[in-house]
Amino acid sequence: MNRDGSNDGGFAASLDDYEYWQGAIPHNNEFQLSVGKAIQEFFGGSNLSSLLGLEIGCGTGMTTDVILRSHPGIKLFSIDKELSMVLKSRKRFEDMTNVYFSCGDALFYLQMNLSRMFDFVATAYVLHNLDRSYSVPICREIYRVLKPGRPFVNADKFSQDDDLEHRACYDWQIAQIEKFDGSRKSSSKSNLIKHYEEDDKIRIRESEYMQTLKDIGFRDVRRTYREKMEATIVAIK
Repeated sequence: MNRDGSNDGGFAASLDDYEYWQGAIPHNNEFQLSVGKAIQEFFGGSNLSSLLGLEIGCGTGMTTDVILRSHPGIKLFSIDKELSMVLKSRKRFEDMTNVYFSCGDALFYLQMNLSRMFDFVATAYVLHNLDRSYSVPICREIYRVLKPGRPFVNADKFSQDDDLEHRACYDWQIAQIEKFDGSRKSSSKSNLIKHYEEDDKIRIRESEYMQTLKDIGFRDVRRTYREKMEATIVAIK
């Protein structure tokens, strides 16, 4: 669901579509928690009392909430291209003073920030939407704005390297969408299936993505979570 300010031409989900999609993935909660777990495990042994973080794509705020719960000293900035998502997240966290939401283009936002500024960058379900001509520059900018030795956590749809394994997971996910009727919105179901069909044409293989990060300069690139089509990959600057 196009949440990051890209210019790739993919469809932008409505709130109904987005919430339907989250419900159609049985392991979605576990997947989201993997983002917070990666941050918690990385900084858990440190003596840092405060962390400055950046989230690319706040969506409805589900990942934002997980990030904020991962460390008591987080100050989080979150950028999303969809105003409806930004407004929803602002409303959700209106009583919190350590999270700030902006609407705009992710690449431009990154370019406007200083080098070595953030303690971590996290994103979920964003980069798989994007053409490499846009996503690779974003990853380069993420590398630039991270402090040395700090993590980039990316939870997204990554294709398995084995085509048969990927196809089995893809077919399983489409079947989950077909049978899920939590919101009973047929338009959301058809929109979501169309989105998966388009994604499959430009899917990112896990090994290819990890190599891209290494080529940019990231080290210790590893997968910390995998369930069906979803995987969380952590890389250190």
